[in-house]
Amino acid sequence: MGCNKAPKITELTEYNGNYTEYEKRIYELFSRDFINSTLYLDGKEIKHKMLPMHKGMSGTFWHIITNGNDEENRLPNLRRYETIEYPKFILTEC
Repeated sequence: MGCNKAPKITELTEYNGNYTEYEKRIYELFSRDFINSTLYLDGKEIKHKMLPMHKGMSGTFWHIITNGNDEENRLPNLRRYETIEYPKFILTEC
């Protein structure tokens, strides 16, 4: 793909505002990129943390798609949802 062509963003509007379906799709994309594949940076494997889980989903996923200083009270950030495919892209293409 090359570093100059970032993946498309995945917007909530594509799911007619259905947050549950949107979140499910975003988690599928995260799972594909981090749970079901192996990534490396400088020869070291990048691993995600499953715990603490939130709503049955990986702790790393929740950390990526939310913001806030207190892990217990982080809030979802739709911009982070939209760019869920960017971390793997940056690690593998840039």
